[in-house]
Amino acid sequence: MSQVRRALVAVVALSVLAACSHGARGGHGPAARPKLFVGHKESSVWVPEFDRTKDIFASCPEPALMWNGDDVDYRLIMSWKENRWSARLFRADFGFLLEEDSPDFNQVLRDSCKAIRYDLLEWLPRSTANLPKPEMTERYELRELRNGGLSTSALLDKKTGKVWVWTELTEHGKKVGKSAFLSEDVVPEPEK
Repeated sequence: MSQVRRALVAVVALSVLAACSHGARGGHGPAARPKLFVGHKESSVWVPEFDRTKDIFASCPEPALMWNGDDVDYRLIMSWKENRWSARLFRADFGFLLEEDSPDFNQVLRDSCKAIRYDLLEWLPRSTANLPKPEMTERYELRELRNGGLSTSALLDKKTGKVWVWTELTEHGKKVGKSAFLSEDVVPEPEK
């Protein structure tokens, strides 16, 4: 089988596997998945690991596997040297994430995929469209309460008028050495 024909067969197989793996996760359209290239560079040309497509999908199914190493989110550069796989994982901005040497190709992939998952939590932008809108920070006010020589703090909810007072906690009339804001029974009228 010629190199070109083998590449075409791998691309078709990749497309079928990607569609099946996306449908198995219940997707209803394209998901925002990180793009991963697995391979090496020869004479300034990216060469993917065509023969390992099935292993890549089995060990690291989350990212979208790309055949060109230029426009990707992550590059897993792998080479076989001295009876082991030598691998380095980089982010698109050349952030170095992982270096591993192992005779087990699938273990290198699993470790790389775990590094990508952790990196995604930290670096990729998060959608804020579905997050609840935060309450106004001006809703609550911290005030100082004084009664002669004693002073404490109170938290006032300007919307409802509810008050919480900083109080030393007691158990059976004895102080337990802890403090907390406790709700007051009396609710004053809210400020207008």
